[in-house]
Amino acid sequence: MFSKLSISQKLYFSFVAIVVLIAVLVFSAYRGFEQVEDATNSNVHTYQVLSDAQLALEQLINIETGMRGFVIASKDAFLEPLLAGEKRFTEELDSLKRLTADNPEQQRRLASLGETQKRWLDEDIHPIIALRRDLTARNMSDDELDNRITSGADKAKMDSMRALLAEISATENKLLVERTQSMLDAKHFAIMILMCGGLAAALLSAILATALGRSTTARLQLAIDAATAIANGKLDTVIDTSSHDELPKAFDRMQNRLREMIQQISQAANQLVLAVQQISGASEQLSGAIQEQSTSASMMAATIEELTVSIHHVSENADEAHQLASRSGQQSKDGAQVIENTLSSMNGIAKTVQLSSTQVAGLGQHSEHISSIISVI
Repeated sequence: MFSKLSISQKLYFSFVAIVVLIAVLVFSAYRGFEQVEDATNSNVHTYQVLSDAQLALEQLINIETGMRGFVIASKDAFLEPLLAGEKRFTEELDSLKRLTADNPEQQRRLASLGETQKRWLDEDIHPIIALRRDLTARNMSDDELDNRITSGADKAKMDSMRALLAEISATENKLLVERTQSMLDAKHFAIMILMCGGLAAALLSAILATALGRSTTARLQLAIDAATAIANGKLDTVIDTSSHDELPKAFDRMQNRLREMIQQISQAANQLVLAVQQISGASEQLSGAIQEQSTSASMMAATIEELTVSIHHVSENADEAHQLASRSGQQSKDGAQVIENTLSSMNGIAKTVQLSSTQVAGLGQHSEHISSIISVI
Protein backbone atom coordinates (compact mmCIF):
# COMPACT_ATOMS: atom_id res chain seq x y z
CA MET A 1 0.00 0.00 0.00
CA PHE A 2 2.79 2.44 0.93
CA SER A 3 4.51 1.86 -2.42
CA LYS A 4 1.33 2.83 -4.28
CA LEU A 5 1.23 6.29 -2.71
CA SER A 6 2.64 9.38 -4.37
CA ILE A 7 5.72 11.10 -2.96
CA SER A 8 3.65 13.90 -1.41
CA GLN A 9 1.22 11.35 0.07
CA LYS A 10 4.12 9.37 1.51
CA LEU A 11 5.52 12.52 3.12
CA TYR A 12 2.12 13.43 4.55
CA PHE A 13 1.57 9.88 5.82
CA SER A 14 4.99 9.77 7.51
CA PHE A 15 4.50 13.17 9.11
CA VAL A 16 1.00 12.30 10.37
CA ALA A 17 2.17 8.94 11.74
CA ILE A 18 5.00 10.57 13.70
CA VAL A 19 2.72 13.36 14.94
CA VAL A 20 0.10 10.83 16.09
CA LEU A 21 2.74 8.77 17.90
CA ILE A 22 4.15 11.87 19.58
CA ALA A 23 0.62 12.96 20.53
CA VAL A 24 -0.04 9.55 22.11
CA LEU A 25 3.32 9.74 23.86
CA VAL A 26 2.63 13.23 25.20
CA PHE A 27 -0.87 12.24 26.34
CA SER A 28 0.43 9.12 28.09
CA ALA A 29 3.22 11.09 29.75
CA TYR A 30 0.71 13.73 30.79
CA ARG A 31 -1.52 11.07 32.33
CA GLY A 32 1.48 9.57 34.11
CA PHE A 33 2.57 12.91 35.53
CA GLU A 34 -1.05 13.66 36.42
CA GLN A 35 -1.13 10.43 38.43
CA VAL A 36 2.15 11.42 40.09
CA GLU A 37 0.65 14.80 40.93
CA ASP A 38 -2.51 13.16 42.30
CA ALA A 39 -0.44 10.79 44.42
CA THR A 40 1.70 13.68 45.63
CA ASN A 41 -1.37 15.70 46.54
CA SER A 42 -2.77 12.66 48.34
CA ASN A 43 0.48 12.31 50.28
CA VAL A 44 0.38 15.98 51.20
CA HIS A 45 -3.22 15.45 52.29
CA THR A 46 -2.18 12.46 54.41
CA TYR A 47 0.67 14.40 56.01
CA GLN A 48 -1.82 17.14 56.83
CA VAL A 49 -4.13 14.62 58.51
CA LEU A 50 -1.22 13.17 60.50
CA SER A 51 -0.13 16.65 61.51
CA ASP A 52 -3.63 17.61 62.64
CA ALA A 53 -3.97 14.33 64.56
CA GLN A 54 -0.69 15.05 66.34
CA LEU A 55 -1.82 18.59 67.10
CA ALA A 56 -5.14 17.27 68.44
CA LEU A 57 -3.24 14.92 70.75
CA GLU A 58 -1.06 17.81 71.90
CA GLN A 59 -4.18 19.82 72.75
CA LEU A 60 -5.53 16.93 74.83
CA ILE A 61 -2.20 16.76 76.62
CA ASN A 62 -2.32 20.52 77.20
CA ILE A 63 -5.83 20.18 78.66
CA GLU A 64 -4.67 17.37 80.94
CA THR A 65 -1.52 19.26 81.91
CA GLY A 66 -3.48 22.44 82.67
CA MET A 67 -5.93 20.49 84.79
CA ARG A 68 -3.17 18.80 86.81
CA GLY A 69 -1.25 22.02 87.24
CA PHE A 70 -4.35 23.76 88.58
CA VAL A 71 -5.09 20.83 90.88
CA ILE A 72 -1.59 21.00 92.32
CA ALA A 73 -1.13 24.77 92.51
CA SER A 74 -4.74 25.97 92.58
CA LYS A 75 -3.75 28.97 90.45
CA ASP A 76 -5.71 30.14 87.41
CA ALA A 77 -2.50 30.72 85.46
CA PHE A 78 -2.25 26.95 85.04
CA LEU A 79 -5.63 26.95 83.30
CA GLU A 80 -4.33 28.87 80.27
CA PRO A 81 -3.04 25.71 78.47
CA LEU A 82 -6.37 24.04 79.28
CA LEU A 83 -8.49 26.83 77.85
CA ALA A 84 -6.27 27.19 74.76
CA GLY A 85 -6.24 23.41 74.34
CA GLU A 86 -10.04 23.21 74.38
CA LYS A 87 -10.29 25.83 71.62
CA ARG A 88 -7.47 24.40 69.49
CA PHE A 89 -8.76 20.83 69.86
CA THR A 90 -12.13 21.86 68.45
CA GLU A 91 -10.37 23.51 65.47
CA GLU A 92 -8.14 20.49 64.82
CA LEU A 93 -11.08 18.10 65.11
CA ASP A 94 -13.05 20.12 62.54
CA SER A 95 -10.00 20.15 60.25
CA LEU A 96 -9.61 16.38 60.57
CA LYS A 97 -13.28 15.85 59.74
CA ARG A 98 -12.94 18.06 56.68
CA LEU A 99 -9.75 16.36 55.46
CA THR A 100 -11.15 12.83 55.91
CA ALA A 101 -14.62 13.53 54.56
CA ASP A 102 -14.10 10.82 51.90
CA ASN A 103 -13.20 8.16 54.52
CA PRO A 104 -16.24 6.87 56.47
CA GLU A 105 -14.07 4.84 58.87
CA GLN A 106 -12.05 7.87 59.86
CA GLN A 107 -15.23 9.91 60.22
CA ARG A 108 -16.55 7.31 62.65
CA ARG A 109 -13.35 7.46 64.73
CA LEU A 110 -13.39 11.25 64.76
CA ALA A 111 -17.02 11.30 65.86
CA SER A 112 -16.17 8.90 68.70
CA LEU A 113 -13.15 11.07 69.56
CA GLY A 114 -15.30 14.19 69.77
CA GLU A 115 -17.87 12.49 71.97
CA THR A 116 -15.20 11.05 74.27
CA GLN A 117 -13.46 14.43 74.56
CA LYS A 118 -16.76 16.13 75.41
CA ARG A 119 -17.53 13.53 78.11
CA TRP A 120 -13.95 13.80 79.37
CA LEU A 121 -14.36 17.53 79.83
CA ASP A 122 -17.85 17.32 81.28
CA GLU A 123 -17.33 14.28 83.53
CA ASP A 124 -13.69 14.64 84.57
CA ILE A 125 -11.76 17.80 83.73
CA HIS A 126 -14.32 20.45 84.62
CA PRO A 127 -15.60 18.59 87.75
CA ILE A 128 -12.04 18.13 89.04
CA ILE A 129 -11.31 21.83 88.52
CA ALA A 130 -14.57 22.74 90.25
CA LEU A 131 -13.69 20.39 93.11
CA ARG A 132 -10.27 22.00 93.42
CA ARG A 133 -11.84 25.42 93.63
CA ASP A 134 -14.37 24.23 96.18
CA LEU A 135 -11.77 22.55 98.40
CA THR A 136 -9.54 25.57 98.22
CA ALA A 137 -12.40 27.90 99.04
CA ARG A 138 -13.44 25.80 102.04
CA ASN A 139 -9.83 25.15 103.01
CA MET A 140 -10.49 21.45 103.23
CA SER A 141 -8.25 18.43 102.80
CA ASP A 142 -7.37 17.17 99.32
CA ASP A 143 -8.32 13.60 100.12
CA GLU A 144 -11.49 13.74 98.09
CA LEU A 145 -9.59 15.25 95.18
CA ASP A 146 -6.87 12.64 95.45
CA ASN A 147 -9.44 9.88 95.44
CA ARG A 148 -11.11 11.39 92.39
CA ILE A 149 -7.87 11.59 90.47
CA THR A 150 -6.51 8.22 91.58
CA SER A 151 -9.73 6.57 90.48
CA GLY A 152 -8.39 6.88 86.92
CA ALA A 153 -11.67 7.79 85.23
CA ASP A 154 -10.13 10.77 83.42
CA LYS A 155 -7.06 8.73 82.49
CA ALA A 156 -9.22 5.99 80.96
CA LYS A 157 -10.94 8.51 78.70
CA MET A 158 -7.57 10.06 77.84
CA ASP A 159 -6.18 6.64 76.95
CA SER A 160 -9.27 5.97 74.81
CA MET A 161 -8.71 9.23 72.93
CA ARG A 162 -5.02 8.43 72.50
CA ALA A 163 -6.00 5.05 71.06
CA LEU A 164 -8.46 6.66 68.64
CA LEU A 165 -5.86 9.16 67.47
CA ALA A 166 -3.34 6.33 67.15
CA GLU A 167 -5.80 4.39 64.97
CA ILE A 168 -6.40 7.49 62.86
CA SER A 169 -2.65 8.01 62.43
CA ALA A 170 -2.06 4.31 61.72
CA THR A 171 -4.75 4.34 59.03
CA GLU A 172 -3.28 7.46 57.47
CA ASN A 173 0.22 5.98 57.60
CA LYS A 174 -1.08 2.91 55.82
CA LEU A 175 -2.71 5.13 53.21
CA LEU A 176 0.53 7.08 52.98
CA VAL A 177 2.46 3.92 52.17
CA GLU A 178 -0.11 2.94 49.54
CA ARG A 179 -0.19 6.41 48.01
CA THR A 180 3.59 6.65 48.04
CA GLN A 181 3.74 3.35 46.21
CA SER A 182 1.11 4.62 43.77
CA MET A 183 3.18 7.74 43.24
CA LEU A 184 6.29 5.67 42.59
CA ASP A 185 4.35 3.40 40.22
CA ALA A 186 2.97 6.43 38.38
CA LYS A 187 6.45 7.92 38.21
CA HIS A 188 7.92 4.69 36.85
CA PHE A 189 5.02 4.41 34.40
CA ALA A 190 5.60 7.96 33.15
CA ILE A 191 9.32 7.31 32.75
CA MET A 192 8.62 4.01 31.00
CA ILE A 193 6.13 5.71 28.68
CA LEU A 194 8.66 8.40 27.83
CA MET A 195 11.44 5.89 27.20
CA CYS A 196 9.34 3.37 25.27
CA GLY A 197 7.50 6.11 23.41
CA GLY A 198 10.76 7.81 22.51
CA LEU A 199 12.23 4.54 21.28
CA ALA A 200 9.03 3.78 19.36
CA ALA A 201 9.07 7.25 17.80
CA ALA A 202 12.72 6.88 16.85
CA LEU A 203 12.11 3.38 15.44
CA LEU A 204 9.04 4.50 13.51
CA SER A 205 10.91 7.51 12.17
CA ALA A 206 13.78 5.29 11.06
CA ILE A 207 11.40 2.81 9.40
CA LEU A 208 9.44 5.54 7.63
CA ALA A 209 12.63 7.34 6.60
CA THR A 210 14.11 4.10 5.23
CA ALA A 211 10.94 3.14 3.37
CA LEU A 212 10.47 6.66 2.06
CA GLY A 213 14.12 6.91 1.05
CA ARG A 214 14.10 3.60 -0.80
CA SER A 215 10.82 4.30 -2.54
CA THR A 216 11.80 7.84 -3.46
CA THR A 217 15.25 6.77 -4.64
CA ALA A 218 13.77 4.05 -6.83
CA ARG A 219 11.24 6.44 -8.34
CA LEU A 220 13.86 9.12 -8.88
CA GLN A 221 16.12 6.57 -10.58
CA LEU A 222 13.27 5.65 -12.93
CA ALA A 223 12.77 9.33 -13.66
CA ILE A 224 16.51 9.81 -14.28
CA ASP A 225 16.60 6.82 -16.64
CA ALA A 226 13.57 8.17 -18.50
CA ALA A 227 15.13 11.63 -18.76
CA THR A 228 18.42 10.14 -20.02
CA ALA A 229 16.58 8.09 -22.66
CA ILE A 230 14.63 11.16 -23.80
CA ALA A 231 17.86 13.19 -23.96
CA ASN A 232 19.38 10.47 -26.16
CA GLY A 233 16.42 10.71 -28.54
CA LYS A 234 14.74 7.50 -27.44
CA LEU A 235 11.08 8.38 -27.17
CA ASP A 236 9.62 4.88 -27.03
CA THR A 237 10.75 4.08 -23.47
CA VAL A 238 8.09 2.34 -21.39
CA ILE A 239 7.72 4.36 -18.15
CA ASP A 240 6.04 2.64 -15.19
CA THR A 241 3.09 4.80 -14.15
CA SER A 242 1.30 2.15 -12.08
CA SER A 243 2.08 4.04 -8.86
CA HIS A 244 0.73 7.44 -7.95
CA ASP A 245 4.14 9.15 -8.11
CA GLU A 246 4.11 12.47 -9.89
CA LEU A 247 7.54 12.19 -11.55
CA PRO A 248 6.98 9.08 -13.72
CA LYS A 249 3.64 10.42 -14.87
CA ALA A 250 5.17 13.80 -15.69
CA PHE A 251 8.00 12.19 -17.69
CA ASP A 252 5.52 9.94 -19.49
CA ARG A 253 3.44 12.98 -20.48
CA MET A 254 6.59 14.80 -21.59
CA GLN A 255 7.74 11.84 -23.69
CA ASN A 256 4.33 11.54 -25.37
CA ARG A 257 4.24 15.27 -26.03
CA LEU A 258 7.74 15.24 -27.53
CA ARG A 259 6.80 12.28 -29.71
CA GLU A 260 3.75 14.16 -30.99
CA MET A 261 5.80 17.30 -31.61
CA ILE A 262 8.43 15.36 -33.56
CA GLN A 263 5.72 13.70 -35.65
CA GLN A 264 4.22 17.11 -36.39
CA ILE A 265 7.66 18.50 -37.29
CA SER A 266 8.30 15.50 -39.57
CA GLN A 267 5.00 16.03 -41.35
CA ALA A 268 5.75 19.73 -41.76
CA ALA A 269 9.21 18.89 -43.15
CA ASN A 270 7.69 16.49 -45.69
CA GLN A 271 5.24 19.17 -46.77
CA LEU A 272 8.11 21.64 -47.08
CA VAL A 273 10.05 19.22 -49.30
CA LEU A 274 7.02 18.83 -51.57
CA ALA A 275 6.66 22.61 -51.75
CA VAL A 276 10.35 22.99 -52.63
CA GLN A 277 10.00 20.37 -55.34
CA GLN A 278 6.98 22.20 -56.78
CA ILE A 279 8.85 25.51 -56.69
CA SER A 280 11.85 23.86 -58.38
CA GLY A 281 9.60 22.61 -61.21
CA ALA A 282 8.09 26.04 -61.60
CA SER A 283 11.59 27.53 -61.69
CA GLU A 284 12.60 25.18 -64.48
CA GLN A 285 9.47 26.18 -66.44
CA LEU A 286 10.26 29.83 -65.85
CA SER A 287 13.85 29.26 -66.97
CA GLY A 288 12.60 27.70 -70.21
CA ALA A 289 10.23 30.60 -70.75
CA ILE A 290 13.09 33.04 -70.14
CA GLN A 291 15.23 31.25 -72.71
CA GLU A 292 12.37 31.41 -75.22
CA GLN A 293 11.88 35.11 -74.49
CA SER A 294 15.63 35.65 -74.88
CA THR A 295 15.56 33.91 -78.24
CA SER A 296 12.59 36.01 -79.31
CA ALA A 297 14.39 39.13 -78.18
CA SER A 298 17.48 38.14 -80.20
CA MET A 299 15.34 37.54 -83.24
CA MET A 300 13.59 40.84 -82.69
CA ALA A 301 16.94 42.62 -82.45
CA ALA A 302 18.03 41.06 -85.73
CA THR A 303 14.78 42.19 -87.33
CA ILE A 304 15.32 45.70 -86.01
CA GLU A 305 18.84 45.69 -87.40
CA GLU A 306 17.56 44.59 -90.81
CA LEU A 307 14.91 47.30 -90.65
CA THR A 308 17.59 49.83 -89.82
CA VAL A 309 19.54 48.78 -92.91
CA SER A 310 16.37 49.03 -94.99
CA ILE A 311 15.73 52.50 -93.59
CA HIS A 312 19.24 53.47 -94.56
CA HIS A 313 18.67 52.22 -98.09
CA VAL A 314 15.37 54.05 -98.22
CA SER A 315 17.10 57.21 -97.07
CA GLU A 316 19.64 56.83 -99.86
CA ASN A 317 16.82 56.28 -102.32
CA ALA A 318 15.14 59.42 -101.02
CA ASP A 319 18.27 61.40 -101.64
CA GLU A 320 18.46 60.06 -105.16
CA ALA A 321 14.76 60.85 -105.64
CA HIS A 322 15.33 64.37 -104.46
CA GLN A 323 18.10 64.79 -106.96
CA LEU A 324 15.89 63.43 -109.68
CA ALA A 325 13.06 65.78 -108.56
CA SER A 326 15.22 68.74 -109.06
CA ARG A 327 15.85 67.60 -112.59
CA SER A 328 12.33 66.93 -113.58
CA GLY A 329 8.93 67.97 -112.30
CA GLN A 330 7.37 64.72 -113.38
CA GLN A 331 10.16 62.94 -111.73
CA SER A 332 9.62 65.23 -108.72
CA LYS A 333 6.03 64.17 -108.47
CA ASP A 334 7.04 60.59 -108.83
CA GLY A 335 9.78 61.20 -106.31
CA ALA A 336 7.34 62.89 -103.95
CA GLN A 337 5.08 59.89 -104.22
CA VAL A 338 8.01 57.65 -103.56
CA ILE A 339 9.03 59.78 -100.61
CA GLU A 340 5.48 59.70 -99.25
CA ASN A 341 5.41 55.95 -99.57
CA THR A 342 8.82 55.78 -98.01
CA LEU A 343 7.71 57.94 -95.09
CA SER A 344 4.68 55.73 -94.60
CA SER A 345 6.96 52.73 -94.58
CA MET A 346 9.24 54.47 -92.11
CA ASN A 347 6.27 55.24 -89.84
CA GLY A 348 5.24 51.61 -89.94
CA ILE A 349 8.78 50.56 -89.22
CA ALA A 350 8.93 53.03 -86.32
CA LYS A 351 5.69 51.62 -84.88
CA THR A 352 7.07 48.11 -85.30
CA VAL A 353 10.29 49.13 -83.54
CA GLN A 354 8.30 50.78 -80.74
CA LEU A 355 6.14 47.67 -80.34
CA SER A 356 9.26 45.48 -80.28
CA SER A 357 10.79 47.77 -77.66
CA THR A 358 7.67 47.45 -75.54
CA GLN A 359 7.78 43.67 -75.82
CA VAL A 360 11.47 43.66 -74.89
CA ALA A 361 10.70 45.82 -71.84
CA GLY A 362 7.93 43.39 -70.83
CA LEU A 363 10.32 40.50 -71.22
CA GLY A 364 12.77 42.35 -69.00
CA GLN A 365 10.14 42.73 -66.27
CA HIS A 366 9.26 39.04 -66.56
CA SER A 367 12.97 38.25 -66.24
CA GLU A 368 13.23 40.37 -63.07
CA HIS A 369 10.21 38.60 -61.51
CA ILE A 370 11.67 35.22 -62.37
CA SER A 371 15.07 36.26 -60.94
CA SER A 372 13.45 37.39 -57.66
CA ILE A 373 11.53 34.10 -57.36
CA ILE A 374 14.74 32.14 -57.95
CA SER A 375 16.52 34.24 -55.31
CA VAL A 376 13.75 33.53 -52.76
CA ILE A 377 13.98 29.80 -53.51
